[in-house]
Amino acid sequence: MKKQKISSASRDFLHSLKGSGRAISTLESYAGKLALLEELIGNLNIRQVSDRILAQAIIRLEKGYPQTIPRSGPSMNQIRSVIKTFFSWALSTGRISRNPAIDLRLAKTENRPIPAISEEELARLFNTIKKDISFVARRDEALFAFYAFSGVRRNEALSLRIDDLDFPKNRVWFCKTKTTGGEYKSFPNKLRKILKQYLIQSATRKASLHSPFLFPGRDPSRSLSSREAQMRFDYWKKAAGLRQNLTLHSFRSGFATRLYRATKDPVLVSNAMGHKNLSSIHRYISMKEDSIRSAMEKAFR
Repeated sequence: MKKQKISSASRDFLHSLKGSGRAISTLESYAGKLALLEELIGNLNIRQVSDRILAQAIIRLEKGYPQTIPRSGPSMNQIRSVIKTFFSWALSTGRISRNPAIDLRLAKTENRPIPAISEEELARLFNTIKKDISFVARRDEALFAFYAFSGVRRNEALSLRIDDLDFPKNRVWFCKTKTTGGEYKSFPNKLRKILKQYLIQSATRKASLHSPFLFPGRDPSRSLSSREAQMRFDYWKKAAGLRQNLTLHSFRSGFATRLYRATKDPVLVSNAMGHKNLSSIHRYISMKEDSIRSAMEKAFR
């Protein structure tokens, strides 16, 4: 096979994943991580990438590039996994003769709780955004509200199209893959009101009329990217004076925390979060010792 730049090889790789039926959210996640790698090492010929070049890139990513807050162990493992998968594919398709990521190992990490955005912080965030009357501010408000009040994953929301919304039944359709179809997820009236107001303003904005996406990016023909969404949150987070360690994932954690407080039902919360394994919910909610002791006292009187 002829020599190929990383950018071109990445496009071919993502195309192969799409052909195998991977979810849109998965494709966007892979694309974002490979774009970060390309930023760090440059658009080299893929055969020029060495294990040393990758190691230096990993160190910078661990330190938080392009931000200054170090990435968590699980986040870095996701990046390592994407890089390993990409170069394994490149080797199997004859694009390279040696895999520079073969010695890249996933780190053992603790399943640390994700910081949850509080109700007070949510109020401050939305009050700050409301002071800006621009369409971009309304889009950001609707996006953050979607995260906060539905608990969906970051890329799930970004891939949504306007036609996926079912307002009469307060639900939204999430397309999974070509082979497994999709599913509906419910959302509360509070989010319904915010989305309707946003779409009314969106309809009056000429550029948005040409976008099928619920949350369009600068180019209306494409949705907002994961990185752009995080940058928008970082901007509003600073403007509202929120905690520095909050990320977009903090909305999902906050959703789980409030739902658990209201129901005390971890199975219900796990189902609402879309988890396949009940143990995953412990990243978001804490079973406090006093709550466990109280439950035991009631059960064994």
